[in-house]
Amino acid sequence: MIVQLRYVTLIVRDQDEALEWYTEKLGLEKRMDRPMGSDRWLTVGIKGQPYPEIILQKPSPEQYSAEVLGRKQRQIGENPTWVLIVDDCYKTVETLRGKGVKILEEPQDAGWAFSALIEDLYGNTFALSQPK
Repeated sequence: MIVQLRYVTLIVRDQDEALEWYTEKLGLEKRMDRPMGSDRWLTVGIKGQPYPEIILQKPSPEQYSAEVLGRKQRQIGENPTWVLIVDDCYKTVETLRGKGVKILEEPQDAGWAFSALIEDLYGNTFALSQPK
């Protein structure tokens, strides 16, 4: 039986630029940053919430075969939309806009929540949702 979602992997081109974007723009905190063989285990998460953590992974030839590496690299910017719960959708969008985050859809009343859509530095989308 599944008891917890602990990690979600996001494939990135550059771990340092991804770390900067997710911590400086979205306000996530760095959790783990350590060598893993010739690679690097790097995670971020929401402050005050132990899980899930987002693994910012840069696939390497040491870690994957050429076929799998190519498939992983094609995933950059192609992740499904994640939903982030916010306390004030309108205020959050204005704060993120001020930090240079691309707003794809302005906040709107979706009936069950106020929602907006943003994009990260690679083209991945995140829905912001303020439950009613």
